[in-house]
Parts: sequence; structure tokens; C-alpha cells
Amino acid sequence: MGSQQLAGVAGIGPAALERAARAVAGRLGVPCLEAIAPGALVLVDVDAGGPGNGPATLRAALDAGAAAALGMAPTTLADVRVAFFHAGAADVASPSESDEELTIRAGRALDGGRAPSRRADEIGERVLFQAVLDALPVSLHAIDRDARVVVWNRGREDGPLGRPRGEVLGQSLYSVTGDDDTLRHEYEGIFRDGRPRVYEVEGQSLPRTYRVERLPMRLGSSGGVTHVITFAQDVTEQRAMERSIAQTEKLAAAGRLAAGVAHEIRNPLATIAGCAEALRARLSGPLDATDREEVRADAEVIEQEAYRCAGILEGLLDFSRVRGASVRRPCDLESIARRALFVLRHNPRVAKLAIAIEAEPGLPQVQADEDQLVQVLLALVLNAADAASAGGTITLRVGRGQEADGTGPDELVASVEDDGPGVPPEIRERIFEPFFTTKPPGQGTGLGLSVAYGLVRSHGGRLVLQPGRAAGARFDVVLPCARPEVATR
Repeated sequence: MGSQQLAGVAGIGPAALERAARAVAGRLGVPCLEAIAPGALVLVDVDAGGPGNGPATLRAALDAGAAAALGMAPTTLADVRVAFFHAGAADVASPSESDEELTIRAGRALDGGRAPSRRADEIGERVLFQAVLDALPVSLHAIDRDARVVVWNRGREDGPLGRPRGEVLGQSLYSVTGDDDTLRHEYEGIFRDGRPRVYEVEGQSLPRTYRVERLPMRLGSSGGVTHVITFAQDVTEQRAMERSIAQTEKLAAAGRLAAGVAHEIRNPLATIAGCAEALRARLSGPLDATDREEVRADAEVIEQEAYRCAGILEGLLDFSRVRGASVRRPCDLESIARRALFVLRHNPRVAKLAIAIEAEPGLPQVQADEDQLVQVLLALVLNAADAASAGGTITLRVGRGQEADGTGPDELVASVEDDGPGVPPEIRERIFEPFFTTKPPGQGTGLGLSVAYGLVRSHGGRLVLQPGRAAGARFDVVLPCARPEVATR
């Protein structure tokens, strides 16, 4: 390349042109089109010949006899860089590139001469691809199997920890970020097993939260992982907003809970107060047999209503304990269902109903707190008993998930179905709300289904209301099967 003449076409940014000229040939060549010698390499600035006129000037330089032309434009001007290629540029450099990179680009331009149109299109697509990567609102880089950096977008250049891509492309990632054993093992694991890694990290120098995704890439027909691409997105504001929304929802839930408690306890307290006033009036004078009987009846009502308040508070405590710690181990769901029915065998609410149990054979286990699942099924069966027709039937089924019900073969379902009138569409969305009940005052707290819903969710499952197969309603407890290594441990 030393025998070749370098011609720099005059334009805005002479310092960048002069530096590039010195890097490539040791001197700045002729500064105008008229002085271009045949066989020269021409370096054309983006604004050579006027603002944004660099591609046209480059075309004119080639027409004037230059052997090859090298455009120079920032990576942010994707349209201009593509225009340079369409004008015949062998390559397009960035003013931020190192002297070594410019030297390599110039040598390739001289060796290849005027780039064929097909190569120009390919390079133009590459420039456009880089521009797309730079426009993404994430920090992005990619490495090959030798940990060399092959992609480095503008997001990785910006910020206090950013590095210009000219300094890192082709370098080992560990020489750029520091040789961290944890990071090295993570990348080696992705190349080995082909599984992505996703996590969130807190910034060390700044109080920021970042979501980091490392994804395997496969180029070629070998099928193996050839590259790993890393995305990092600042999610600080998003997480703060989520925390704010969660706090707002908690306050709203606390308000609804307080309103529900006040509503539920107000009625028995009013009854207790009325009976107490009546007792005080009767005890102010002599009592005959009739008065004594009324006093006894009032005292009995006070006792009953006090126990009802206690039941409401106990249900509230159950509701608040939904997410507490529990002991979970591999359990047989059919055995849990049969245990729940055994507990109910003397309960007067189900005494006049027929309860059938159906279970598929050979079901896998679930990882669960057995007592909590018994509590869930008790609540569902008693709820079904209140809805079932007189002398009706409740069916408890245990089996694998069915695609038709939105479940899968890796899930188990315990369903409780009644033959009652079903749940009206207008209240379906509220059926699991705390203190929501369709029962008459004094006959339910509205916490049973809410507690059951929370317990199932805490097991990683779902409690779903479905229409009955014939009539009535069906509640499906959907639970994931225990992992084999857990179930056999």
C-alpha cells in the first residue's frame, strides 16, 4: 500500500481526515478532485463537497480515476453510510475508529479496488443492521466461542461504563470487562448447554436495576452454539412503578378488607348490644319465670353472636396466613381428597347429599402441604354442599390435566362439582374476593374461597371456576406435578 497515493477530498472535519490519512499512508494526499491521480485511494468525508454531499463527491472521485474510495461517516448516519456504498465505496469508516482499524479498511479497499455492486449491497445491509442495533433501547453485545467481541452497539458505548466499539471489537470480552470467574463460567455454560440465562442485577456504582438476558445463537449447519448475545436493559423506573402499583394495590386491598371486617362484624355486634340492653332493663327489677326465660334466651344469643365474631376473625387470620411458611413434601392427591371426605363424614351440611369420588390410577405426586390442601378441598366441598340441590350429588374427581380445560399432562387436577344452579355470570369475577358471599347474612363470612384461592396459588397452582359437566359449578384445583428428582428423593 506504500506505493499507492492517498487522495483526501476536502470537506468538514479535516482533523479526522488528516488523522485517517496519516494512519493509512503517512501523509494527506491531494485535497481536490482535479488532483486525483489514477490508482489513488480516496478518503471522502460525509460533508465533502457540501453538507451531506459526501456520497456524490465519492462517486465523482471514482469517475475521475480513483482506484477505490473509502467513505467516512458516524455510525448514527445510517442512511448516509448506505448511500456511500451505493455510490461505489469499498467501505465506510467511522471517525471514532482507531488508526489500526482505518489502516485495515484502507488496505482492503485498495486490494479489492472498486467494490462490486453485490458486495456493496451486502456491506450496506451490514451497516443498516448495525444501525438497527444502535437504535435498540438496550445495551447489547455478542461474543464468539473464543470470547471475542463481534457486536457492540451504541448502548454499550454510552454511559459511565461505556467503551467505544473501536476499542473492543475483536478483543476478548474478559479483557474489556475484567476476568471474572463467575462470568466466564456462565458463558461457558451457555455454549455448553444452549440454555439462556435471565436475571436482574443492581448497579455497583449507581443505584440502578438492570435486566440481563444472555441468549445462545447458532450460525451455520452444525447446530451448536456459535455465539452468545447479551442484552441489558435499565428497568429501574419500571421496577419502581411496579412497587408503587403493588403498594397501591395493598392499600386498596387493606381498605376492602377493613370494610369487609366492619360489615361482617357490625351485624353480630348490633345483636349483642341489643340483647345486652334488654338484659339490663329486665335485671333492673324483679324477675318472674317469663323474664328469666327471656334473659336466658338473650344470653344464648349473645353467646352465639360472640362465637360468630370469633369465627369471622379466625377466617380472617386464615386469610392472612395464606402465604406463610408451610411444610411441603411429595403427596398423593387422591389420598388427600379421600382424607378431606373422611373429615366431613359427620358434618350436617353434607349429611343428606351423595358424595362420589373418581380418581385416575397411577397418578404422579404433587409437592404440597397436605394439611393445606385438605383445607382447600374442605372449603370447596362445603361450598358445593350449600349450592347443591336437596338430596343432590357432589363429585370429587382427581386426574391429569386435560387440554380442553386449559391444563396440561404435567399438571394434576382435583375438581369439586355440584349439581346446583351454577354461578351467575355477573358474579364470576368476584367469586374469590375476600368477604364476597351470596349467602344470607349470618350464614357465611365470604372468606372460604378466598383462603382456598390463596393456598392454591402459594403452591404454584391455580383455582379455576368452570361450568359443571351437566349442571351446577365446578372448581378445579390445578397443581404442578412434583419433579421426578423431588418425588423420588
